[in-house]
Amino acid sequence: MFCTNCGTQMPDGQKFCTNCGAALQPTEQVSQPSQAEASNTGQITPKPTQVAEAKTQKASTSQPATQTHNNSTKPNDSQKSHKHNKKMIAVIALVLILVVGGVGAATYFTNGFGLLDKQGEAGQTADTTSDSSDSSSSDTKKTKKDTDEKPTVKVSNISFETTQAVDRIEKEIRDIYAIKGTIENTTDNYVEASPSFVFKVSYKDKYGDEQNGDAILQSLVVTPDGFENGTIFLAPHEKKEFTYYITDSSYNKNSHKKEADAIFNIVTTKQSNSTPNDLSLAKGDITVDSVELKECPFKSFSSKKALTPDDAKVNLSYTFEEFNSNVTGTVTNTTKDKWTSATVYYYTEMDGYYVLSPSNSSSVSYVKPGASIDIKEGTNFGSNQDGHTYEVKPIAVTYQVDKN
Repeated sequence: MFCTNCGTQMPDGQKFCTNCGAALQPTEQVSQPSQAEASNTGQITPKPTQVAEAKTQKASTSQPATQTHNNSTKPNDSQKSHKHNKKMIAVIALVLILVVGGVGAATYFTNGFGLLDKQGEAGQTADTTSDSSDSSSSDTKKTKKDTDEKPTVKVSNISFETTQAVDRIEKEIRDIYAIKGTIENTTDNYVEASPSFVFKVSYKDKYGDEQNGDAILQSLVVTPDGFENGTIFLAPHEKKEFTYYITDSSYNKNSHKKEADAIFNIVTTKQSNSTPNDLSLAKGDITVDSVELKECPFKSFSSKKALTPDDAKVNLSYTFEEFNSNVTGTVTNTTKDKWTSATVYYYTEMDGYYVLSPSNSSSVSYVKPGASIDIKEGTNFGSNQDGHTYEVKPIAVTYQVDKN
C-alpha cells in the first residue's frame, strides 16, 4: 500500500505513514476505479511514482521560501564586518596593554634604579644648564660693565728717542730728546690732557756704584699739539700721535755745538747723601732704559668752548715785510653763538721742522655767527727769512659766548 499524502510505500495493514504521519486507508479503498467511473469523473488516480514526483516538486517549491526566510533573519555583511572590527580593535588594545605593562614591569624590576639615576642625571643637567645660564649672564654683565667703562683719555705706544727740531733763537736744526706716543680722547667733549711720565733708569750713586730705579724729568718740555702750559688739545673721540720735545741742551766744547740733553731726579730710592740729583743724559750720569705713563689727567672746557681749526675755518700764514714779520689770516664763527672773544692757537714749522717754542696765539673780539674776522699777529722772526720756509700750523680755537 502507498501513503495517499506523500506516496511512500507502506506495508499492508499499516495505519499511519512512517514518513509523513498521515493516516493510511485500507488497500481496498484505494483500489483503482473502474474505467467507467474514471471516465465519468474525468479523474485519474495518481500512480505512486507520480505522487513521489509531486512530493519532490512540492519540496523543491517550498525550499526557496525557506531560504528566503533564512536570509531575512540573518544580519547583513556590513553589520557582521563592523562587529568583527570592534572585536579586533578590542583584542589589539588588550594585547598592547599587556605588552606595555609587561615591558614596564620588566624595566622597573631590572633597571628601575637606573631610571631613577637617569632622572637624577636629568635634574643635574638642568642644574648645570641653570648654572651655565647664570654664568653666561654674569659674563654678559661683566662684558657690559667693561664696555660701559667711564670715558677717559688713553695714552699708549710710548717711547723715548732722539729726534730733530729748530732752535728758536739760533734758527738752526739740532738733535733733541723727545717723548712720543699715541693719545686718544674717548669722551664726547673737547678736552685738554696733561700726560706725565716715569722713566726706568740706570745711574751711578755718589760712590760710583751702579743703581737702577725710577726717575722723573726735570727739563722743560713743549709740544706742537698743545696750548696753555703744554696741555694737549683733543676733539671728541680724536686719536692722534703726539710728541713732547725736551728743550734742554748742553754745549759740546769739542764740536762747539749744542747737543741734546735731559735732566732727571731719582724718585724710587730713599733719598740719602749718596743719591745724586739733576742727573744729565749728555754728561753720562744716567741712562734711560724705558718710559711709562704715570698719569694722564684731563679736563673739559667749562668757562669757554672749543673748536678744531677746520671747524672754525682757520686760515693762517706768515708774511714778511721790510722790518718785521707777521702771522696773518682769518677765523670764522661757524656756531650759532655770538663770540665776545676768540683765541686761535698755533705753532710754527721751519723747513718742515717744529720750532721749539711754547704755543703762540692770536685773539679777536666780537664775532657774529657766520662772520669771518681777520687775524694779524707779530712774530719774533724779524724780516729776514734767511732762505728758510716758515709755516703756521693751527692747533685749536677757543671762544667765549655772549650770554646777553
